[in-house]
Amino acid sequence: MDGNIIPLGHSKYLFHSMAGSVKTLPINDLPVNATPPARLAE
Repeated sequence: MDGNIIPLGHSKYLFHSMAGSVKTLPINDLPVNATPPARLAE
């Protein structure tokens, strides 16, 4: 799942895949290899 993960707040991220699909994901449903910038900044 390559794509951009955009923080939407404390509990959800917007995942925009390279295929063009967009969906919201709860934080705990993110792929383990994804590292949202918001988590690094905490």
